[in-house]
Amino acid sequence: MKTRAILFLAVLFICFSNVKADTWKTIDFPGSTKTDVRGISDNNIVGNYNDDLGRHGFLYNGTTWTTLNNPVSVNGTSIYGIDGNNIVGCYYDYSGTTHGFLYNGTTWTTLNNPGATYTEAYGIDGNNIVGWTEYSGVRHGFLYNGEEISDPNNWALLDMPGAIRTEIHGIDGDNLVGCYVDTNGNIHGFIYGPDVVPEPATIVLLITGLIAGGFFLRRKK
Repeated sequence: MKTRAILFLAVLFICFSNVKADTWKTIDFPGSTKTDVRGISDNNIVGNYNDDLGRHGFLYNGTTWTTLNNPVSVNGTSIYGIDGNNIVGCYYDYSGTTHGFLYNGTTWTTLNNPGATYTEAYGIDGNNIVGWTEYSGVRHGFLYNGEEISDPNNWALLDMPGAIRTEIHGIDGDNLVGCYVDTNGNIHGFIYGPDVVPEPATIVLLITGLIAGGFFLRRKK
């Protein structure tokens, strides 16, 4: 009986010794007044921090902190997403206008939706980049397929039916997530993709849109 008890305790010890407890860890860029973590890919973490000189992007691999400032930025750099070695975000020019960018570890590429006033890149998955862009004061979500930047056909504008503003913040395969503002000024989150079952209210808005003016959906390549 004693032997069985010892064996039972030994089994319990082995089982529970392999269970890892979830842990919260604060991550602050050294010397910063504010740190905002925005994305993770494997062991690499990206985000933004503020100091006396302004706003900067960063890359943290668990050991080393690397400041990432877009070389053409004047009023700051913000980093929002990472996939492998590719990082996306936005930078600010003299007037405070935002421009999206893609940084692959060597080259900074500006991402401006053709004809738009503002562009901010928030998420990346492979060649596909998402974010928001603004035309005539109206903010739209976008999906950019990574091909010729100046060709409008490579940028798909995506708006939640009935919304007055749409932003896309993340992408994983065919699924997109973000937020939108309704006609009452309330902010809601959303997920958009081929396998998503829409809420009843969204179905009504979609049908209304179809009747009123038709519906166009450009699928990403």
